[in-house]
Amino acid sequence: MAKIYRRQRHSRDGEDSVSDDDDEGLWLLKSVFIDSVSDSIKKTELILCSSTCSLSEKKDGTSRSGGTHSSKRAFGNYAVLCRHRPRLRGSRGERGARTRSASSSEEEEAAAHPASSTLSSPSLPSLLSFKDVGNERGGEKEVWVSVFRYLNRAELLACMTVCKAWSCDKRLWSHLDVSRCSPLSNQALAGIVKRQPTSLDLSWTPMAKRQLNCLLTRLPGLRELSVTGLPWSCLSAMVSPTLPHLRLLDLRWCDGVTDAQIKEIVTNLPPDTCLESSRSRLRNMVTLRLSGLDITESTLRLLQRHMPQLERLDLAHCKDLTDSSVALLAAAGTHTRNNLTELTLAGCNELTDGCLSYLKRLSSLTLLDLRGCKGVSRRACDAFISDLFHVAVYCMMEEKLIQRLD
Repeated sequence: MAKIYRRQRHSRDGEDSVSDDDDEGLWLLKSVFIDSVSDSIKKTELILCSSTCSLSEKKDGTSRSGGTHSSKRAFGNYAVLCRHRPRLRGSRGERGARTRSASSSEEEEAAAHPASSTLSSPSLPSLLSFKDVGNERGGEKEVWVSVFRYLNRAELLACMTVCKAWSCDKRLWSHLDVSRCSPLSNQALAGIVKRQPTSLDLSWTPMAKRQLNCLLTRLPGLRELSVTGLPWSCLSAMVSPTLPHLRLLDLRWCDGVTDAQIKEIVTNLPPDTCLESSRSRLRNMVTLRLSGLDITESTLRLLQRHMPQLERLDLAHCKDLTDSSVALLAAAGTHTRNNLTELTLAGCNELTDGCLSYLKRLSSLTLLDLRGCKGVSRRACDAFISDLFHVAVYCMMEEKLIQRLD
């Protein structure tokens, strides 16, 4: 009889130990899972709280050390959220005691405040500091924009799969690069117009004239436009719309663009119209890239007359440019002589060493690119640098690439 009792007792002890081991494993899994989730929540809270505080400081005009009301409210809500986050660590006995004490305290709070006991713990979007930053309308959107500024284009597109309103703010899409893409659909054009970019790159992307016209007429704030490699059959759309804020235009290697087409783009007049009666549409142009085009001195005169703010000019691989063309750019009383800071003449094989005597007159020149000019020697470039030593310090960064050091 005593032997049977010992067997039964031994079996019960084994079952208890197995159940204890299972319970211990379950507690361990819960602890690991909750700790990982808690760490993720903490990172998100820190990002949003820091964004909220910086935004509140910017609106209130005070520093963080001043202790603004919005900053205190943000960190106060962060503390509330941390208080509701569970932590499961220590031995099983400690966890059990902690669980019992937590449940008893919750019961006491529920008895003291029966109305509030039915409410759930505050979620992140419902926090006052997150939703009503500075007690102003639209504060929540400002916080999201400040966070999404750190994302690249691929990550913004991934966010759009969750909620399009998150990443459609035009401040996140100031520069749009759709170069070397397949032909754009009407839906893609509508997406570009919706974001209202200030910089748009359409290089080597097949487009119809009506598509380009649709974009230019609906993007009044466009400041930079790159249409490298597009034919004139498409670029002729640039003749009609006005581009008052355009400061950069990239027309490199555009097929069919010559002096006549440049005149139409700049003056919005037919090629046989007298220049005296024309009016510039691109007076605010600062950077112009014309590499690989069949242009002559006629285009240079046009630029001098209608682009008084031009500072960077790219004429690389323009085979018809000569020393007299450079002399025209450096002529006395012209805007290009005083304003040009960067001049690219790489691959212009008609240039000789004589062009450097004219280039010395460009008082604001900081970068001169003569790479690939077979008629310009290395010795002439060294003489150019030494002759200007009393004015500024120049050096040769590469073969025939001269840059001002200061």
